[in-house]
Amino acid sequence: MFFSLIQQLCRFTAMRPPFFSRIEAVPHPVTGLGDIEELFDAQVVPSKRPSGRLWIRDEVARNPFRIVARDRSRTVDIRSIPPLAGSVRPLMDAMLHDSAPTIARVARAGGMTVRTMQRRLSQEGTSFSDQLDLVRRRLALQLIGREDSGLSEITDRLGYSSSPALVRAVRRLTGTTPMQLKRWSQ
Repeated sequence: MFFSLIQQLCRFTAMRPPFFSRIEAVPHPVTGLGDIEELFDAQVVPSKRPSGRLWIRDEVARNPFRIVARDRSRTVDIRSIPPLAGSVRPLMDAMLHDSAPTIARVARAGGMTVRTMQRRLSQEGTSFSDQLDLVRRRLALQLIGREDSGLSEITDRLGYSSSPALVRAVRRLTGTTPMQLKRWSQ
């Protein structure tokens, strides 16, 4: 969404795309970088950090805005807004690097109130905890499958307070223990 916003701002220069020479993006957990590659005429590569970066071409960056924007907020069809659930999972994933994400942190990062986030997720038939479980489940399966990851490392990475908490969560999310999953993945 951020890259699309910047691309829209670049259109005010009255220049034609491509506006970017390179885009580093965090891959979507399901679709990867495919959706981004389709939207932009630039080299798209996975980001090595939990954030994205883009390089605006010099001739675009130096060109002043030539088109005046007008307020279109009254013409936005609320049904055209994409589902929130798919957007919060990458935020949760990135936040898991330093601690367990809270709904307040994710809502703030998404530019909305906690209540708005809860309401939007509820309208989509899900909840914050459901989405966090999906993120943790995917990461747990990914990390448990690696030979070099131990239980304490996985516990820290997924934001659990202790190894027993991780074992209970993995059993709840997958129906089996981390050790059984590790054996099956080898």
